[in-house]
Amino acid sequence: QHTVESLRAGATPYEHLSERAPGVAAQALRDWLGRWDFAGERAFETVDTFSGGERARLALALIAWQQPNLLVLDEPTNHLDLDMREALADALNDYSGALILVAHDRHLLVACRAYGLRPVDGPFGDFSDPDGFIAAANRVAVLGYEGKWAIHPSQIELCNQVFTPSEAEVTKARRIMAAMEQAAKEGRGAVSLDGRLIDIASIRMAESLLSKAKDMGLSA
Repeated sequence: QHTVESLRAGATPYEHLSERAPGVAAQALRDWLGRWDFAGERAFETVDTFSGGERARLALALIAWQQPNLLVLDEPTNHLDLDMREALADALNDYSGALILVAHDRHLLVACRAYGLRPVDGPFGDFSDPDGFIAAANRVAVLGYEGKWAIHPSQIELCNQVFTPSEAEVTKARRIMAAMEQAAKEGRGAVSLDGRLIDIASIRMAESLLSKAKDMGLSA
């Protein structure tokens, strides 16, 4: 496991990566480091001068390079600026293995939804308080979470009650996809619905919702 603490004092980003990628062309290593904002001479500066955010970014770059079968990330965006959060989202989109991601970052949550990942909120400990569970589930549902851990059988139906897509949500998602298909047929680059432009994130979220509805056996 590569963590910030595993970075060697006095070593450079290039040295850290080359140790994990023997035989790989130097330009390929530099290109990879450049994606994580260690471009040019920055790849040859020692980590001793790096900030906490830069060290975290390098650790993530090393993890992403090795493409492990299972990746567990706990609050990976801490200390990262907006550009590096975008880079992390791109890297995770390219990752083909299993991913467990723990985060409270709204931007990362939206990115996960846009890329088709399904964020699930953590557990609500007091299973004797159904109203509290529903309130907590509703809060995260508004943020974009698609589910919540159930630690007691009594919470399963409550969870389904909150997170099952409504008929109105499914209908809107279908209209978004229809508008996208119509725009493509007409050669229009912009997609609009009800007088509002639809961005790619909304389209991907609509695809995800329809996929979820299909998996749950909701009516077509």
